[in-house]
Amino acid sequence: MKTVLVCAIAVFAVFLGLVFSETCTTSSECVSIQCDSVTTVQCTNGTCTCELVDGYCDSRDDCLNIENWFCPADFRHCIDQRCRCRPI
Repeated sequence: MKTVLVCAIAVFAVFLGLVFSETCTTSSECVSIQCDSVTTVQCTNGTCTCELVDGYCDSRDDCLNIENWFCPADFRHCIDQRCRCRPI
């Protein structure tokens, strides 16, 4: 049972990586990405991201401390003073 759960989490993580790594020049090109209810789709530095609507930050630690955000800790980043969810 534990092995199945670990495998399911790994497959989900790979899926998230593929979705979050969609490339773009404008946010309207981000058609595959799906963000949760507290984020909006943005094109940041050529990559589609989910940006927190109220997620202002000074450092990555600010983003790591946010609760109720469907974004793995490894994908949380502070870019241009906004918390964003994407692999780097």
